[in-house]
Amino acid sequence: MPVYASPWKEILNELQDKEGVILSDEGDVYKYYANHLSGKFPEAINPKTKSDFIKILNGREINTFYLLLLGRESTEPTINADIIFFVFENFRKISEQKYLPIEESYQKIKSIILKRKSYDAKFTLMKFGVPKTMF
Repeated sequence: MPVYASPWKEILNELQDKEGVILSDEGDVYKYYANHLSGKFPEAINPKTKSDFIKILNGREINTFYLLLLGRESTEPTINADIIFFVFENFRKISEQKYLPIEESYQKIKSIILKRKSYDAKFTLMKFGVPKTMF
C-alpha cells in the first residue's frame, strides 16, 4: 500500500504526547511523520536482535512501549520476527488499535487462496507494559 494511502497521520495523532519507545514496521516512515508533525512522539527504536531489544529497555526507565505492525502479503516485516514473538510471549498487552480493517469475507477469501490466515487490518498499534525487572 502506498504511503500516501496509509493512515500514518491518524496513527501519529494517537501517539502524540505519549511516553516511551516504539518498534515500528516501516520505521523510516514513522520517523518521517514524527519529525514533520508537531508534538512529541514515542522514540523509534530499531533493535536487530532480541538481546538488543532487551538492552534498550533495560537502559531506559519506561513503563510502556508500542509495537506497530503492518499487514502484508508479499514482503517481510522490517522488525525481526524473533523480537515480535518475544514481545507477545513476555509482555502484557495493554491496548490494541486497528487501522484499515479488512472485511471478514475478504479475509476468508484471501485465506483460502493463500492457504494461511490473512491479516485482519493493514495497521495494528499495540501498547505493552514493561516489567519492573527485565530479563
